[in-house]
Amino acid sequence: MINFGDKERNLSNEDISFWEKKLGFSFQNSYKTFIKEYNGSYVSNNYIEIPPGQGACLSKILSLEEVFEYMKSINDKVVDNNYFPFALDDSGNFFLMGKHSDTVYFYDHEYTGMSAITEIAKNLDGFLTIIQPVSLDNVLMPKGKIIYMNEDILNKFRKKP
Repeated sequence: MINFGDKERNLSNEDISFWEKKLGFSFQNSYKTFIKEYNGSYVSNNYIEIPPGQGACLSKILSLEEVFEYMKSINDKVVDNNYFPFALDDSGNFFLMGKHSDTVYFYDHEYTGMSAITEIAKNLDGFLTIIQPVSLDNVLMPKGKIIYMNEDILNKFRKKP
């Protein structure tokens, strides 16, 4: 499993209840447990396969404050009515959960409605298992060839001192 960075702060049941009231829906118990563990955590060096043949890098688990802010900024009635964002990828896309289920989805911000949404896991445990670690050690390098990589991307894979 991938390593998550430090969470922003601890959440109490009262904190979660506050945000449920503010958002206008109740979180599933699995999400309450998840957000207490990973609230606002940054994630690096990972890859999630998004069918068919796409992929994304999970960059951050949203804090509940951020969930509220992103819910206001996503201009998509399908999302507003049925889902909420709980995480971001490194390209501005979202990972969503159903408001009334544990199912996890990928939301491509360049589309709207159901064409933007792809189911990727039946629950949060399944979601955590599909996050694959990535390092320069497991990138296939063709022999005798030179590969140019954007410095910002390369820095994501460099080991921290």
